[in-house]
Amino acid sequence: MSEPSVDNSSTRSAAAVIIHEPYPKPEATEFDGRDKIIFHHPGYHPLHDILFILPRLDRSSMSLQQGVHYGTALTACQIIANNAFDGYLATDREGCERVDSNLDFDHLLTKSDYWFFVPSTSPNLNPYPIVPSFRDWAFPHGSIPRWPQLEYAANSDIDHRCIVTRTAGFVKQAHLIPTAEEEWFKINAMYQYGSHGDINQKHNKIALRHDLHSAFDTHLFAIVPKNNHYVVHQLHAAEAGAMEFALAYHNYKVVLQEPEDVVPEFLFARRFCAVKDENGITAGYNIKSEWLSPTQLADQYSGGGAQSASPSKRKRNGEGNSDSSDGSDNSDTEGEWYEKNVAVLLEGDRGRSRKRRCDR
Repeated sequence: MSEPSVDNSSTRSAAAVIIHEPYPKPEATEFDGRDKIIFHHPGYHPLHDILFILPRLDRSSMSLQQGVHYGTALTACQIIANNAFDGYLATDREGCERVDSNLDFDHLLTKSDYWFFVPSTSPNLNPYPIVPSFRDWAFPHGSIPRWPQLEYAANSDIDHRCIVTRTAGFVKQAHLIPTAEEEWFKINAMYQYGSHGDINQKHNKIALRHDLHSAFDTHLFAIVPKNNHYVVHQLHAAEAGAMEFALAYHNYKVVLQEPEDVVPEFLFARRFCAVKDENGITAGYNIKSEWLSPTQLADQYSGGGAQSASPSKRKRNGEGNSDSSDGSDNSDTEGEWYEKNVAVLLEGDRGRSRKRRCDR
């Protein structure tokens, strides 16, 4: 009697599903996000003269050294110096070693420090002013320097893919000029660009995948022209996550979906937002020099009028409390300083004392 045949085909077709190994960690990068180039204002003292800082994320085929794209840095300086498009960079505080004498717009800056000079500055505006915020900036109509025509995809996708990753999923529309700046949009007559005068028009939006949209809103990167293309330019890279982002996207071209989808003027305006907000150091301090009369000086530093500026008065108000751990009494020394430097001025009140103040 023959054995019944067994069909093993169903067994063979029930093989285990294929799975993949966990995603590997991003490749290690040779970039050091802490290695930066500092751009200075020549009219202020060191430590108070920083315009902004950019990480060394750019490379050149002619140099192994990392640096910053010259055109990107120069334009950023010009914008925050109130559209000073005649301004130039130098490698010294005196402005003798001009950068533009030996560098093209798309070359690389490799020094650690640069100073930005504005030759057309009026003597009455020396040092030249810096625009403190986006809302104080006047858009330079008709004066945008070296901004190429936008590049568009040959076969546009109707689903509006991300202009950086070219992916279709999880894409959002990101505003170039933020909706919070609608008043600035109107005051600067930005309605003349695009299809109509509304800040929510499609010409003021770009398609970005949700993670890049978040990075764009936090000013991690801007879209700038390099070598006649628009590319992603990252503005800081100190943290590990930001370094991985730079490795994935820095200097990658962006491609828009439709002709006239975005106008260059809105991209240019976005650059001010990105550089100014990311480098808050420019708005952190305002150095002033002002004259104070002796009475004003005493009022501000005495803690209670001219009389309380005297150390002996302070000691009487706090009898029983020692100001020093060793019990020594410095009131005589302090009293001598007071009589020599303050009391004599209070008598004459001639307004000769000057104070240098740093306002936050």
